[in-house]
Amino acid sequence: MVHLARARVASRADFDEANELISTVEEIIHSGNLTDISTVGTAFRELPVTSESAHSLVIAALFPYARDLLKVSKTKNPSWFKKNATFDGISFDKVEFFSQWRNLLQKVVTWRSAIADKEGITISVDRGDSRKSLGRKDAFDGILTSPPYLTRLDYVHATYPEFLLLREFDTAPDIQRLRRSMLGSPLTSERPARSLDRLPSDIKCLLSQISNHSSKASSSYYYRFFSTYFVDLQASLRNISKALKNGASGCIVVQSSHYKEIEINLASAIVSLGVEFGLQHQFTLEFDSRRSMSLVNSRAHKDARKPKNESAVFIRKA
Repeated sequence: MVHLARARVASRADFDEANELISTVEEIIHSGNLTDISTVGTAFRELPVTSESAHSLVIAALFPYARDLLKVSKTKNPSWFKKNATFDGISFDKVEFFSQWRNLLQKVVTWRSAIADKEGITISVDRGDSRKSLGRKDAFDGILTSPPYLTRLDYVHATYPEFLLLREFDTAPDIQRLRRSMLGSPLTSERPARSLDRLPSDIKCLLSQISNHSSKASSSYYYRFFSTYFVDLQASLRNISKALKNGASGCIVVQSSHYKEIEINLASAIVSLGVEFGLQHQFTLEFDSRRSMSLVNSRAHKDARKPKNESAVFIRKA
């Protein structure tokens, strides 16, 4: 995400430097007609990082290429790749690869945020976990975010090709550790009872409905999954509120979901959780969405396969 964020705010100078980086890698790999991701990544890692944005641009441009290379490793689950899938044994024409790399870099230009480079404006990209202290109190004028939806989608494994590319070109965190630490991870863990006690009454009621459902594992796995999500979401909103200035505005985009026939109105939960931290609900815009993994899962509950509502929840810090 950091590489994508830096690519979105890159300047024209960053794109020029990114092109030079690609040319330098091409010069390093000067022999043979074929090459592979490992060889290209090793050559790229030899280069010093003089511009983080240019560095990220070069990597982010290759994300679609990495995903295309692993198409043969897809499973019936549209968000899953075969266990232990790698780029090993996959070689490609060197000239064609570098040509595609440059073309992909130019495509990044079409979705960059900085349409015009303005003098005197510097955009920085920092990484952090909003469930922990962000280290900046009353610092920001606004926020735009979209937490992982309550769909049990394994976001980390869904981006497995990109992680494999990062392993060769940059640094990649331990994938299992990241899967367990993600908000909304399907790999659940217990939360202390005192953390659950701090949740708003309407969310406690929802968790009670899930726990008491007659379906298998409702009181064990699924209760842990949903309760962990709401405890972590509460911690995230707490720290977001601390980082916002008084009077600051924000927008949080979420999607509705179901546990069996039980509707989970995540937009309403966001409003409920935010009240405690002075995040006043201004209004909510709803729109239909067909982009949900539950819609393509033939084994999902009939309510889970209904069209989803996405909501843009607008808040203001009192």
